[in-house]
Amino acid sequence: MPWQKASSTPTPNPSIQRPAAVPSSDTVRQAALSASWARDRRVARRRLAIRWLFWAWWRFGLPVLLALALAVWLLGQMPPANMPAWLKPMTASVPFNLSNSSKKPPTTTSPPSENAPHGKEP
Repeated sequence: MPWQKASSTPTPNPSIQRPAAVPSSDTVRQAALSASWARDRRVARRRLAIRWLFWAWWRFGLPVLLALALAVWLLGQMPPANMPAWLKPMTASVPFNLSNSSKKPPTTTSPPSENAPHGKEP
């Protein structure tokens, strides 16, 4: 029978990949441990960085922020005469004078005396 001849058996094609062999349990365990250790190192670095940031904020950032806030508040409380020139508000070249206004001066009236009649005479 021709199909049973040894010369007619097909040779395997080298370009076709065989499925990968199933890894051993030791290889899987080592890979899992390696991944776990790598993640552990990343988490530890992140937690350490966060601790350092909190420490630096409490040690340096917050006092600087409070000092700046105090300086701004004190400058706001300062009267305009003592204010530095670069912080003074812009003023007009001709100041507004209230004494030149067209308002009538207030009249002075004396209060009614105690002996004066109040409305009707008796």
